[in-house]
Amino acid sequence: MKAATLAIDKETLGRRAEARLRSYTSSERAKINFDSLGMMRRAQRLHCAADPWEAAKKIALAKQRTFTEGILGRDYSTIIWFGSARAGKSFGTCLGFLSWGYRCPGAKFIVGRYEAKNLFSSTMVSMGEALGHIFRRPDWGHIEHITPDVGRWRPSLGVLELHDGGEYHFRHFKDASGHGSTEYDGGWIEEGQEIPGEEREAGAGEERSRTPEVVTMVQSRLNRITQPRNGGEPPIPKLVITAMGWGRNWAWEMAYGRE
Repeated sequence: MKAATLAIDKETLGRRAEARLRSYTSSERAKINFDSLGMMRRAQRLHCAADPWEAAKKIALAKQRTFTEGILGRDYSTIIWFGSARAGKSFGTCLGFLSWGYRCPGAKFIVGRYEAKNLFSSTMVSMGEALGHIFRRPDWGHIEHITPDVGRWRPSLGVLELHDGGEYHFRHFKDASGHGSTEYDGGWIEEGQEIPGEEREAGAGEERSRTPEVVTMVQSRLNRITQPRNGGEPPIPKLVITAMGWGRNWAWEMAYGRE
């Protein structure tokens, strides 16, 4: 197993994504098989009546494919996904973590953003929409809307429990304290550029770093491994960071080093 970092950005994958999109027929654009993403077997197809081409792009883009392969594999302990607003990062990341939870029932994940208001109004909305696509419930615009046959949202704890899947702990990171001692299989920091970088002195043999303390905290909690329901090797614990690629922020330096 390699404790490596996978960085995903448009420069390395853009042309491959366009080629893949052109290869799809009109009918395939309307309904894309979820099997290739390892999604729940009960939800074999995605249907988006409002704009099937946009729905197809969310699955077909090479970034999403590369991300899904990375999150369910054993090669990378960190995945950093760069992209602009409305590029499909959140939707793709939700699908990846939902797929992981389905393959490994009972797996636990920490999902966070810097400010609580953005976590509630954006990240939780993305997760609700992803679940709505899977279960064909377009009215699920937030995780608060899921029904008891699928899972339970526990607002006092900020925990989403899926009956046939994983457990997702939603946290804001503006205050790095008070997150308890729970260990997780995986973690997701959304819009990482919102977290201020912290210049820290390097120890002997180390490079100077701007990686925020909360990132180090989340990494230290990723020690749990849940076995797959159908056997085989489980994904290794890993941290996912989605972020804007502009400004050479701390996430960019974490992926590519300082220039």
